[in-house]
Amino acid sequence: MRENDNVVMIEKTCIRYGLLTAGTLVAYFLLMRLVGLAENVELRFLNLAILITGIVLAYRSLKKSWKGRLGYLQGLSCGTFTSLVAVTSFALFTFVYLMFLDPVFMAILRVEHGRTLNPYTSALAVFMEGAFSGMIVSFCLMQYLKDSLLPYLREEKSLQPAVIAAQSGL
Repeated sequence: MRENDNVVMIEKTCIRYGLLTAGTLVAYFLLMRLVGLAENVELRFLNLAILITGIVLAYRSLKKSWKGRLGYLQGLSCGTFTSLVAVTSFALFTFVYLMFLDPVFMAILRVEHGRTLNPYTSALAVFMEGAFSGMIVSFCLMQYLKDSLLPYLREEKSLQPAVIAAQSGL
């Protein structure tokens, strides 16, 4: 597979799973709003679980397409791009929701979190929190997954034993 094909596959996979993750975040938010729990800040930790799931699904899709071989930088960029697609979409939804669909909820948030809060700063906060969380999650996941790639590296005859030993920490 050529390098350009790999880049296109990474982009398509990241966009697909980023939008899927964003849709799940929107559905979760609307469900929490429907049952009256949207003001509960602690439930935002489940957003992180949704984001992690979306990134892992994107990794699994790429690894399956590439027969288990997902390079460290490819995985890191895939996770970061997937999270950026997800949180950008979710931040845009947040802005539209607070500005046009439910300004009463925005007023409730202002009372609880300060008068300077508005749909713009809320969407920015959602984006920044999600983007940094996604980058950290991508980094942590690739630290774990890079070790799971070592058996595939050892199978390659073209790699010198010293390179294999260096990669495995020997």
